[in-house]
Amino acid sequence: PWFSSYNHMDYAGPVSIGQVVDSATHIGDIGNSGNSFGAHLHLQLQQQLAWSNTTYDPIAFLTSMGATGN
Repeated sequence: PWFSSYNHMDYAGPVSIGQVVDSATHIGDIGNSGNSFGAHLHLQLQQQLAWSNTTYDPIAFLTSMGATGN
């Protein structure tokens, strides 16, 4: 399974760890929290519970899962 982390958010929506969401679920608002230099969403993907040094391109992953749009 894939796990995601959304960072630098100003507001984390009413979702909980492990909750399955779809494209209509409001998970939060972009922000500038932490060590950041401008409002943005940092999306990090992994395939295991423990963080590893392996990174995944979120655009390629989302596209491979059928996501479309900007």
